[in-house]
Amino acid sequence: MSQILTYEDFKDFEAKVLKEFEEIKKALPSISPKKWLRSSDIKELLGISHGKLQTMRNNKEIPFTLIGGTIFYSLEDVNKMLDSKKQRK
Repeated sequence: MSQILTYEDFKDFEAKVLKEFEEIKKALPSISPKKWLRSSDIKELLGISHGKLQTMRNNKEIPFTLIGGTIFYSLEDVNKMLDSKKQRK
């Protein structure tokens, strides 16, 4: 059997959906993107080879942190490096 929805039913449904959206919206600021990336992430992000990334590290173009043989890059540092390389008109 089908059920006929009234305007009031629709308004109740709308209020519930909006309330759920607000709850999700409040939770989003606590979800932050990764702050530290590995070499594979950086190579994919910048579209560069392993050799190019090594050269950038050697030339101190890109800051990194070495922990137990794993190289990490701060997303903030990578963004600063990209901003410094931006071509100005």
